[in-house]
Amino acid sequence: MFCGAKILLKSTDAAREHQDLLRYRELREVAMKAKNYKESVEYCNSILQIDPNDMDSWIAKAIAVCNSSTEADDRYEEAVEYLRKAAHIAPNDERVTMTYDNLTQEQSKRYLVLAAQNAQRSAGMLSQGLNGSKYTLQSMDYNLKALKCVPDNLQALKSVELMVRASALLGMKWGSDVQSQLNTLASLQAKKSAEERLPQLHAELGKLQSTLVKLKTEKGLFVGGKVKNTEAAIQKIQSEITSCKKAAAYDVIRVRI
Repeated sequence: MFCGAKILLKSTDAAREHQDLLRYRELREVAMKAKNYKESVEYCNSILQIDPNDMDSWIAKAIAVCNSSTEADDRYEEAVEYLRKAAHIAPNDERVTMTYDNLTQEQSKRYLVLAAQNAQRSAGMLSQGLNGSKYTLQSMDYNLKALKCVPDNLQALKSVELMVRASALLGMKWGSDVQSQLNTLASLQAKKSAEERLPQLHAELGKLQSTLVKLKTEKGLFVGGKVKNTEAAIQKIQSEITSCKKAAAYDVIRVRI
């Protein structure tokens, strides 16, 4: 409007804005504590009109918007965008990261609840001989959304696996996004097995190495054969340890703010 020219506020205008900010911030905190998210967003907007770099208001707005989500109006991605604005203002502020982690965990839980509800609807229709594929698809979609928030959520991953098995009986086929989650589940299960197996393998390896040291000090007709057998056993366990370490090192890729 003013061609980029700077506008200097009178001292009375600046003082008024300062008072407005104080009032809006106080009202924002009261609304957030009361979980009145609609009013919280309104106060955040009023603050940000005056001070676009008010990081606390971007964070509060993200929380309020995310908690305003419904099945018909999913506002999680919108909330994440507000957190990105906060992160741009203060890149190293831990409050942004903590808020993001909390929101993703809570939103993942909401998606899982919606997935379970739609799965129940599908089962109810199938029990009546009706086509429940619409709700099955919605249930899968919510499970995938939950995994987008928390990629290693075993509850969601196992739910996906169960749905794939159950829907196979109905002739339903799924895309690569679902197969990717099945691969993730298999990798996480292998990781857990490897972590449980490694201590036992290291203990067995230690015993065999001690036995080998002792055998090499002995003499006799059959000592050579025993040494070769022990060395072979050691090599086999070392190979298994290498495989287990590789499986145990697996980790899912997490989206960060």
